[in-house]
Amino acid sequence: MASITTAGEAVARIAYQASDVVFSVQPSLRTDSLFSKSLKSLKANKTASALSRGTPEVQPIRYNEDPLLSAFYPLQKGETVSVVTGSSILITSVPHLYRLANFPIVIHVALEPSPLPDYSVISSIRQCGFTFLHSETIQEAQDIAITAHALALKSGKGVIHFFDPVNSAKDPAITAVDTHIVREILNLGGNVATHTSTGAESLYADSGRVAIVSADDLEVAPAGQGETSANLMVPSQTQTPLNASIENSSVGSSRRDSSAGSEAPSSTATTVDNAGVRPVNAADIFEWTSQIWTALSEKVGRTYNAIEYTGPADAKSAVFVFGSTGVFVDALSHAEANSELAKIGLITARLYRPWVGGQIVNSIPNSVEKIAVLEQVRKTTKWGPSFMDLLSSVTPSTVRGQSLTVVGYRLGYVEPSTAVQALRGALQNLEATSPIQNLDIGSSNAPTAQDTLEQPHIENAYLKILNQLFGERLYIANQLGAQNAGVSTTIAASPEYGFGSLLARKEHRERFIREVEEASKSSSFATDVPKTWLSRWALSAKEAAKANKIAPDVIARLSNDGSKLSRDLLQSKKLFYEESQWLIGSDAWAYDLGNSGVHHVLASGANVNMLIIDSQPYSERTAADPTRRKKDIGLYAMNFGNAYVASTAVYGSYTQVLQAMAEAEQYKGPSVVVAYLPYHQEDDSALTVLQETKKAIDLGYWPLYRWNPENEEKGEPKFALDSERIKRELEEFLRRDNQLTQLMNRHPKYSAVLSESYGTEVRALQKRKAKDSYEKLLDGLFGAPLTILFASDNGNAQNIATRLGNRGRARGLKTMVMAMDDYPTDDLATEENVVFISSTAGQGEFPVNGRGLWEHIKNSGDLDLSSINYSVFGLGDSHYWPRKEDKIYYNKPAKDLDARIAFLGGRKLTDIGLGDDQDPDAYQTGYSEWEPRLWQSLGVDKVEGLPEEPAPLTNEDIKIQSNFLRGTIAEGLLDESTGAISASDAQLTKFHGTYMQDDRDVRDERKAQGLEPAYSFMIRCRLPGGVATPKQWLQMDAISSSHGNETMKLTTRQTFQFHGVIKRKLRGAMRAINQSLMDTIAACGDVNRNVMCSSLPTLSDFHRETWAFSKKISEHLLPSTTAYHEIWLKDENDKKIQVGGDAVVDFEPLYGPTYLPRKFKITIAIPPSQRH
Repeated sequence: MASITTAGEAVARIAYQASDVVFSVQPSLRTDSLFSKSLKSLKANKTASALSRGTPEVQPIRYNEDPLLSAFYPLQKGETVSVVTGSSILITSVPHLYRLANFPIVIHVALEPSPLPDYSVISSIRQCGFTFLHSETIQEAQDIAITAHALALKSGKGVIHFFDPVNSAKDPAITAVDTHIVREILNLGGNVATHTSTGAESLYADSGRVAIVSADDLEVAPAGQGETSANLMVPSQTQTPLNASIENSSVGSSRRDSSAGSEAPSSTATTVDNAGVRPVNAADIFEWTSQIWTALSEKVGRTYNAIEYTGPADAKSAVFVFGSTGVFVDALSHAEANSELAKIGLITARLYRPWVGGQIVNSIPNSVEKIAVLEQVRKTTKWGPSFMDLLSSVTPSTVRGQSLTVVGYRLGYVEPSTAVQALRGALQNLEATSPIQNLDIGSSNAPTAQDTLEQPHIENAYLKILNQLFGERLYIANQLGAQNAGVSTTIAASPEYGFGSLLARKEHRERFIREVEEASKSSSFATDVPKTWLSRWALSAKEAAKANKIAPDVIARLSNDGSKLSRDLLQSKKLFYEESQWLIGSDAWAYDLGNSGVHHVLASGANVNMLIIDSQPYSERTAADPTRRKKDIGLYAMNFGNAYVASTAVYGSYTQVLQAMAEAEQYKGPSVVVAYLPYHQEDDSALTVLQETKKAIDLGYWPLYRWNPENEEKGEPKFALDSERIKRELEEFLRRDNQLTQLMNRHPKYSAVLSESYGTEVRALQKRKAKDSYEKLLDGLFGAPLTILFASDNGNAQNIATRLGNRGRARGLKTMVMAMDDYPTDDLATEENVVFISSTAGQGEFPVNGRGLWEHIKNSGDLDLSSINYSVFGLGDSHYWPRKEDKIYYNKPAKDLDARIAFLGGRKLTDIGLGDDQDPDAYQTGYSEWEPRLWQSLGVDKVEGLPEEPAPLTNEDIKIQSNFLRGTIAEGLLDESTGAISASDAQLTKFHGTYMQDDRDVRDERKAQGLEPAYSFMIRCRLPGGVATPKQWLQMDAISSSHGNETMKLTTRQTFQFHGVIKRKLRGAMRAINQSLMDTIAACGDVNRNVMCSSLPTLSDFHRETWAFSKKISEHLLPSTTAYHEIWLKDENDKKIQVGGDAVVDFEPLYGPTYLPRKFKITIAIPPSQRH
């Protein structure tokens, strides 16, 4: 049988066995609490619950994350829940306690701080509706924990079991109670109580939920005579024999002495309409508790009572202790027979709430005349709570006509060596003719325990930035480790305390400024020099830059003066500086903003800066409990409208953090900087934080932005997005603020363009409806079904798929054509015939609109495709990768897809087809061989009467029909109804040095909104010989900002590339490049492109000659058509500006009307330094 050595271990074991969910409240995720080590061991061993065969769920949660909020969700699902925690969370959780009181939850509370725990935490919440039980020893902790869980199940109401772990620190180890005994006690009599609810919002703290019991099923004995309702009197239990001694009165009990617990009744405002039921009351709680203790006594032989008395049967004085009784029990147990201590009794309340006052009278001997009440609570009222409880329970009518004297004491820290002396002092005062009330027993200063709160080292990154930015001016009001007299570390680190201290500090500086103003007029200085400097400082005291600049000189003059007034002012010399004042918090503030400093700071409008560090990793973003979903502090602050708000990540953009903190400090009003620092535990490595940060930013979970309301007065945008994606909630806010329209404009006015909203990628329902509607449309057609799925970047694969679908439909097939990522992946195994057509992107990757389906097929281990017939056609370029080892990338997506589907059981309609751009007709060569085989395998190859199709328009056709590269480009540029140009013109503009592109990241979102893709153009500027002057470089940089999206790339092929140029600015960008004495003609297209030469003309004559030679080659191989000049370079007077040679007629002596079949490139190497 397992051995238990601490009260925390005993409680944790019972909580684990009696619960479906255990919430373990810890100081931090890496710091074990009194209970967490035992819970981890039980979980690791997969110990089963005593209530079910399953393994309970253990959820660690930090103490400052509103831990009791987590309990509601599993309770509402009908699960049994327990919480193991320290007492520090109880006061802040009072709003939750009133609601939880009518749920069968058990909260095990280890009283803090050690070694002098504060029992006033328990007395402060005694009216919240919970039952309170108290234990003292390790054995009692185990037994009372069992009692608490059994009572919660039976009564349907919450139970708080509290104990002082230090009190039992020296107890011997105990044996763990058998699991079958725990199960029998928990199932004792079944669940008697049920619950009712008003079904609507309630005005009362219990939310309208009430534990009720059938009046017929439960008969409770009437209360004793003379008991008042104020005492909540209940029937008496078996009493301790009046002639018992200290030894025999505790026989069968596990304790050195007894202690107490309690519970309060439900809201008196609640009514139950059914006459056959009534709310559970104090008498029911007492009755059920007695039944549980009786059953427990039969099983383990240990007896427990609601109110317990130990001592002589003829005692005239007794001590009631609400606190840690260990030292007093030991003192009384070893008292000499003839000493005065041997003649007093000890009273403790194990059932603290509901208060069963009648049991006091029934438990103590009739000889007792005086009772000393020792309460281990803070002195906030004249009379202690237990003193008032006891006084109301020992009226003359309740003690058989006797009049008892009750004297209150405040109990402090008592050393074991001074326990006898303390008891003697209390006894002497008690026996005095006129006892003095409210004397202190023991010391108010207990030995201090080591503080468990510490700042995670990983958070130093942000603190270092603050220190580097503001240096000595930095003041953190709630910094951990700061000395605050009389204030606990937990309170001192809270946002409320920090905000209050900042306000007090600001008031102090205001007083200091007035003192300086008066001193500047005083004649108490040794010289007039300090007066002059003080006057100058006073004029600029509220202007940070000026005040901080003057402050060192002022302090130096005062130090040299030496007068008394100078010395007085120097005692507060730090106030000469305008401090940068900050509050530092965590994402724990996001769980209940109304109860945190965030709301108070924002509502006050005070000039206070807040740095809130959010440590939740992206992988843990989805809360299983919807009631614990974190509020977006940044969005919350922006809705106030008066605060500077920034969302930052030091491992995402260091410069953005610097800028945000500097702007926050300059802003005159509240500032909120939400800083991302994701970690699973406080000792995670920086690499882990970096990986989680990058993932969260890239996916839009953590957007980087800055919001400055003051910018509106300057005519600048209030919102600046520093990352590419934002969350939907933030997007909705910006739309309401009339900012999103500007951000999504084709001509954005500031740095970044929104590309996608978080969560918009998943549209399974839309895909399903689109596919079902199309299938319904085809139901009336005859023939076999054929599903054609394509993945395409530049449109070639899509065009092939569309044409194949039309041809299949003409042959009587029910064809459906869709992009791969628009297809519901779960339906793939149900298809009959499927054709996949994919082009090749990047390093042998799938195009963007095919990656989702490929990932599903690649990663699904249990996907069975044995029922489908399939074929694959791929488009690629066998010469795109010049290195031998890179040849594997040729048509890699199609090859991988074909192999994977075959592996999953798919049956081939025909072998894979591969289109190669190097073939005479490019990909059409391979396609013309593959398509007939497909029709043959489907049995529709001999269909007659097919409509004649126009021959596909090839690139050669487009070039021939273009009138020497003119096409309809000029007309397309004037069409403002679209941001695109025609497909034929898109092929021709390559010869002019520009490609049409669209933003892939927002492609799906715009498609769902019924919008065309976000088209823009890339312009490539050629550099013959690879030489550009510094002036040209600066001009290119200016063009990228004024006409593009502030992106300019210098390629390995010695060209400049501009991105994000929209159609309306395309001609202006071309002209600006021309004005820089550069051009874009033949930078792309089927011609000789930029001639590369890695020369350094200033190095030698040979280098200079080689560069000049390369430039001549480039100019000689330029197209001769005047189309480039006509379209792009006509000025406002319709005058041509020629930069591409002396072409005056449309004649291509070198290229001809079809130009080259493929692009051609020339590179000139200069030996010996350059070798190829």
